[in-house]
Amino acid sequence: MSKIYVQPLVHETFSDFVDFAEENKFNLEIATFAYANVYDTDWHKILIDQEKRISAFKGDAHISF
Repeated sequence: MSKIYVQPLVHETFSDFVDFAEENKFNLEIATFAYANVYDTDWHKILIDQEKRISAFKGDAHISF
């Protein structure tokens, strides 16, 4: 059986995508840090926020760099 992954397009919608994935029993592909423009922001805060948000996530979460 295939696994379905959802991926937020921008870090501002990350929490909404985690909620969506949890409600629908999907997995997460986290590619926030694969985009160069995120490093022009407070990327360390984004990383900490995303780590906190997925700490209780029950599905698979794959991180792409």
